[in-house]
Order: sequence, then structure tokens, then C-alpha cells
Amino acid sequence: MNGFPLEKSGLRYNQWLSALRKSGLLPRERLIPTLEVDVPNSLPALMSSRSGLTEEDRQKLRLDVARHSPWGYSIHLAEGVLTGRPENLERMVYRAHLIGNAIRDAARGLQKDWTVLDMACNHGYFGLQCAYQGATVFGADLRAENIEKAELLKRHFRIERASFAVQSVFETSGAFDVVLNLGLLYHVTDPYMLVKKTYDLCRKFAVIDTITHHSPVSAFIQRTNKNASHHAEGEFNVEYHPTYRALLDLMHSVGFKNLTEIVPASVTGRAQNHLYEKMERRCIIGFR
Repeated sequence: MNGFPLEKSGLRYNQWLSALRKSGLLPRERLIPTLEVDVPNSLPALMSSRSGLTEEDRQKLRLDVARHSPWGYSIHLAEGVLTGRPENLERMVYRAHLIGNAIRDAARGLQKDWTVLDMACNHGYFGLQCAYQGATVFGADLRAENIEKAELLKRHFRIERASFAVQSVFETSGAFDVVLNLGLLYHVTDPYMLVKKTYDLCRKFAVIDTITHHSPVSAFIQRTNKNASHHAEGEFNVEYHPTYRALLDLMHSVGFKNLTEIVPASVTGRAQNHLYEKMERRCIIGFR
């Protein structure tokens, strides 16, 4: 008997979701307390920290950015200089405020020399934002090209308290006050071990930002035909997406005592991100 073709598995799943929506069986749930964070439309402080560059400086910066293309995220470096497409800047600004401001607020009770691990840091922006706020940061990523981009941003923003290395998150050791697990969970094949590693490495709290599915069960959805060579993908051409309930259950199962969801208190100007507003992406703080 022939199996269902892999290239049609996504279509079959989407058809099933559509049927659930029409039947009212796909609720948008919120089962834990929330931390409301303002999401202004203005650039985050880090993105606007390098003002007053000459046109010659900006041209050199453009060439440096071009040498490291393509970029997966649009980050404002200087007037007229972005790492990615202009139409993607709004989404990055939204996430920088939502996640960065929540980390800042949650870390207020920590000592001045607080430490941060940015797991699978990609271009390193969120770790650099923490360093800009006073943390000492270590970022790890599987791909050398991502670490090169992180180093470029570090030099440009003149951040001293951050270091980066080509390294699997499963090879990372030590203890950090805060662990960032951002956009990673839905790219792995062993979500339990990843979240357990997140818990084991953090002393105070961790932030897990991930795509989630609405299905009202605690389960993981297999997605196939992924391109593992892409800068933001995992190691394999298959991955497991958590449902919202699975994310909460998984975080509790590894030891996190209290969970809080980061949500926008206000969205001013044009800044919007429909993944969060539709609860198709969730950002959870887990406290030890």
C-alpha cells in the first residue's frame, strides 16, 4: 500500500485545519497569566544608537552588509541602511520591542552583572539588545555565516559585552541568568531535550518564542520537506511544531514553576504582527 505523498502532507493538514475552523473547533486559548508590553512603532534604542554617520560611513556599511547577504531579518543600522528588505523592518521592530522590553522588565530584579545565553542566535540581534541593556551575552549558532553576521552587528553597534561561537545548543554548557530560545523550538526534532536544555542552562528564567498551533490538544505537528541549508532552519529536513497546550505542558514537565505569556499592551502607529495577534506565535517566560 502506498503512503500519502510527503509533498501533499501540508495540504492535507491545512484542509483539516480549515474544517476545524468552520466547525468552531479551533479555539484561540490563553491559559496562563500575561505580561503586557508596549509595542511602539518607533525604532528600538539599539537600532537608533548609531546616528550621525557620514555618507562615506554609510556606503562602507552598505558594502559590508552586501558582502554578508542574504539577511533573514531587516535590522536598521543607520539612516538608509538596512540588513534586509524594507517591508520586513516593521515585523522586526515589533518583535524587538515585544521581546526585548519583556526581558528588560523581567530582569529588573537581577544583579547588574546578569548573564544571557542566546540559543541558536542567528544574526544575534536579541542577544545584542540584552547586552545594550547591560547584560553579558553569549550567542551560539550552528552556522558560521550567521555568526559572521552577528559579529558584524556587534562591531557596528559597538557592543563589548557579547561573544558568539559556532556551536550546537546541545553542546553549550554553563549557567546563565537568562536563556533566550527564540524561533528555535519549531525547527527541531527533539523538542523535549531542547526545552530541558533550556531549563538546565538558566538560573532565573527563560524566554521561549515559537510558532504554535491552535489544535486544543497537547501534541506536535510534523512538518516535512524543510530546507536544512536555509540560514534559519534546523539540522534536518523535518521538524515538529508544538500546539499551544504542548508548549505549556513541555515547559512545566522540565521544571519551570511559573509561566507567563508576553502580550502587546498596545500597538501604536503601523506596528502589527498578525502571528502574535492571531496567537499563531506565542512568547512565554518560564521562571525557575
